[in-house]
Amino acid sequence: MDKVVPVVKILTGIAIWTAAVSVELSWLAFCFGTVFIGLLLLIFARPVLLMPLMFVGAIGNGFLFSGIDGLYGRNGSMLKDRLTL
Repeated sequence: MDKVVPVVKILTGIAIWTAAVSVELSWLAFCFGTVFIGLLLLIFARPVLLMPLMFVGAIGNGFLFSGIDGLYGRNGSMLKDRLTL
């Protein structure tokens, strides 16, 4: 039972990353489907083109890292030991 929750968190993180890539592709299709808006964003606001991937991907990373920490971090958490000074 100790391994079920971290595996579910990892699978949830992968599913969220899949949704993030899908949202990003549809966002890029929308931006460059309207050529004028796509060119303006490309010239003046490049980070806006990657915004959906950054926001949704960060949530996916949280689930992935939490699941990995749950799998490998028992008895002296491996990730926490590397991150603390």
